[in-house]
Amino acid sequence: NSSNKTEAKTSYLPISLTLKVKSKLEKITVFAGMGPTMLMAAKGIETFSETGGTAPEAYERETTFKMGLGYHALAGIEYGLTDKVNFIAQLRADQVSIKTDKDELTKYTVDGVDKLSDVPVRYKNTTYLEDDTTDNPSKDTVPAIERAYMVPANNFTLNIGISYGF
Repeated sequence: NSSNKTEAKTSYLPISLTLKVKSKLEKITVFAGMGPTMLMAAKGIETFSETGGTAPEAYERETTFKMGLGYHALAGIEYGLTDKVNFIAQLRADQVSIKTDKDELTKYTVDGVDKLSDVPVRYKNTTYLEDDTTDNPSKDTVPAIERAYMVPANNFTLNIGISYGF
């Protein structure tokens, strides 16, 4: 009797430019904003492990993505606690997607023994392109070519904090 476990994690560096409007009413400032968002250096790591069975397998696969471009919107309030200290609450929504670039099998074991060097290049590496017709499935010594696809990286966040003005 065996069981499988798969995990996927993606990280990226978001860069945003926000046009923000504010309206101050005594101690409360209400604000809203929007603008473009870029996702840089996006990378995903998928891990798979099998327990039990006759020859349990485990692997790790790393996928890199091209820069993503989208937009964001935010709204919130600032409440003046003192002349220099504010309480801030902000809602933010990001709509952005990233496109696959390359994929690499970085770890592969069978029954706890490293078997990565036994895997043909075609199954270790994938290059994602708009046109995948140049792929040659009969050639194991070069990376596979697959059609690039989009991965949503949408986000909705609530930020709460304290700001201090100098």
